Amino acid sequence: MNIGTVMTRDAQYGASLVELMVAMVIGLLITHGATRLFMDGSQVLASAGQLAERQNTLNMLFELVSRDVRAATGRVTPVQEGVPTMNSDHLLIEFHGTDMAKDPYCSSDRLEGLEYYQETRSSDVMLRVRCRNDEDRVYDRASQPIVSNLMDLHFEKKKELEEVVAIEISASTMRGTSSHGDHGRVSFLVVNRKSVIDRIE
Repeated sequence: MNIGTVMTRDAQYGASLVELMVAMVIGLLITHGATRLFMDGSQVLASAGQLAERQNTLNMLFELVSRDVRAATGRVTPVQEGVPTMNSDHLLIEFHGTDMAKDPYCSSDRLEGLEYYQETRSSDVMLRVRCRNDEDRVYDRASQPIVSNLMDLHFEKKKELEEVVAIEISASTMRGTSSHGDHGRVSFLVVNRKSVIDRIE
């Protein structure tokens, strides 16, 4: 027999139990790290999507309201139960039946006024439209939701801007739209064009 081929009882084949357990622990740690990295990436992606949705909601609201406030030919004021006030969650915008170019609200009739408000039972911001037809009859169209997922909507008339109609619109998104619970208020100031022109003249 060749001495090189003689095997003893003490010879080992493969890894010991301790080595297997250490390898399993290392494998579990690597798997846990990869899973955690994937989950963190998913949360960041979801947060970015929620932030984009929040910004779209606020941008749409501010764009619609500011366009109408700027174009108004009548009163622009916050109202509480139909009475003008300095602060409210209702905003009245009057046009006095003037013809607006490309009026998106009254079709072939004349636009008389708009009222923006937040529905008390939901997170919807509603728009009520008042029109005047060719027979000079004023009618209200059914209120329609324009944006959703808002926690708070507020309109404030700025009295420090003398003789100029300036409305501060502020809103915040619903709780739960941000992973950090951040639902801070966002404000936007818009000025009525007619009041600026009247002030200049």
